[in-house]
Amino acid sequence: MNPPKIEPFSFPKDVREGMRARVFCSVIEGDSPVSILWTKGDEALPTDSDASVQSTDEFSSLLIFKKVSARHNGNYTCIVSNAAAVVQHTAELLVHVPPHWIAEPNDVSVLLGHRVELACRADGYPQPNITWLRGEGRLPGDYRNIHHFGSHLLLSENGSLIIDKVKKKDDGYYLCQATNGIGSGLSKVVYLTINVPAYFEVKHRNQTAKKGDQVQLQCEAWGDAPLRMRWNRNDSRIEYEDDQRFITTTHQRENSILAELILKTATKSDSALFTCFATNAFGHDEASIQLFIEEKPLAPTNVQLASSTSRTAALVWTPSGDGNSQILRHVVQIKKIADEWNEKTTTNITVESGSPKGTVFHLLPGVTYNLRVIAENRLGRSLPSEHIEMTTNEEGDKTTSSIDSSILPMH
Repeated sequence: MNPPKIEPFSFPKDVREGMRARVFCSVIEGDSPVSILWTKGDEALPTDSDASVQSTDEFSSLLIFKKVSARHNGNYTCIVSNAAAVVQHTAELLVHVPPHWIAEPNDVSVLLGHRVELACRADGYPQPNITWLRGEGRLPGDYRNIHHFGSHLLLSENGSLIIDKVKKKDDGYYLCQATNGIGSGLSKVVYLTINVPAYFEVKHRNQTAKKGDQVQLQCEAWGDAPLRMRWNRNDSRIEYEDDQRFITTTHQRENSILAELILKTATKSDSALFTCFATNAFGHDEASIQLFIEEKPLAPTNVQLASSTSRTAALVWTPSGDGNSQILRHVVQIKKIADEWNEKTTTNITVESGSPKGTVFHLLPGVTYNLRVIAENRLGRSLPSEHIEMTTNEEGDKTTSSIDSSILPMH
């Protein structure tokens, strides 16, 4: 008995989705009876409304696809057997499928600094190639490959565009293209909106002003419009109706708001922490200004005689408030007890450092003096301290120490 022999067959090379396709399995040799069976892969031919098998005669079978699609891709085998042998022939069906969306790109909004993923996934055969382009400006038009816009724009394996930490400059139009050489391919333009929460570039600063002056405090917040601003003073909201010394104005700009708080006449109690709060639809932030109202210093207190000789007197004192401005120097004033405090009878000795101690020289022996101290900062001099009375030693007497002399540097 002669074994069967199959005439080789194959599917057309350019089979596209939606076309019809067929292959003919013909037994050109071998004795009857023969059996013809079709399989896909290693399994029996699945039931499919678009695929069927027709037997034209005892020695031939026709595999017909009325409308091919990607699911029909695979190896199809014709198996022929008789009493002598079993033979087979296999042909591969490749259906070329144009790209179609699995995850179509859409417009996306994301907060500044956050991660964003622009989906763009397509299927087809061959597997589509995904390309991302970005528009050059804020209007759709010329597009360039995303690699021209920075290494922080990454293309994932599934075709999505990932930006780990978006910047304001990433705002704009993006074009995703999916092509595989079948048909015209797919393309979709989407817009990536970068939403910028309210924020301050400068979080804290100090500001000084003179007592009695008009003070202008400014805060500039950035972010997407509309931006709103309000002021606090030492954690309490400023109520402009209750304190009419305050005037507030705001100036809206394209991407920022400038708020001004005007204090008509500054007093010592206005040394405070002023906080401006900015809000928009996407977030909020705050910044603070520590306001120091400067004035003349307070008079020193607790003036004491540390030690004395026949011609010198060493003093120490306690500084009071510096008026929010560094003490530059002290002035020790001295006069004889019988004299008045005036320019003619008073001698001024300047102690250039801010140190609360100093020594007066060139006094006369056995004379009683009044001494007092004045503090000075850049705004002026304080009132004089309470004066003390002291009498110098007679010539030849030892140094008199009134307090612990170790605290006083003698000059």
